[in-house]
Amino acid sequence: MKGKITESEYKAVEATCGNWHEISLKAAHAHLVEGMRQADAAKHFGITTQRMNNLQARFMGKVTIHRMHAFVQENIPASQRAPTDELELYRNEIKGLSGASYTDHEITDYLSSLGVKTTSKEVGEVIRGKNHE
Repeated sequence: MKGKITESEYKAVEATCGNWHEISLKAAHAHLVEGMRQADAAKHFGITTQRMNNLQARFMGKVTIHRMHAFVQENIPASQRAPTDELELYRNEIKGLSGASYTDHEITDYLSSLGVKTTSKEVGEVIRGKNHE
């Protein structure tokens, strides 16, 4: 892999970027998949380095969510992914993702992508085994 992500990760995440401009997607691909330096990609596609930096941050945020979904699907058996209260439903995923070095904030973003409303504090309480009701 030349860049920070694989072509298959790029394609999966690109599908979630419906309102992004084509030039933004091309610049993200050049930098994140092909490994072009950020400043070079910005210059090549005629965008500012600040915009390129923002594109990278936004796209990589989506990549992190994509990787977390993949991790849960591959590492947490479906039978272990579902109890009662909304956050409790995701206890095994939360603990698994935490064990894979994802931060409370990243896990909160992941849960948000699933439609779960929670806070990093509540996620931290689940990780540390505190009863949160």
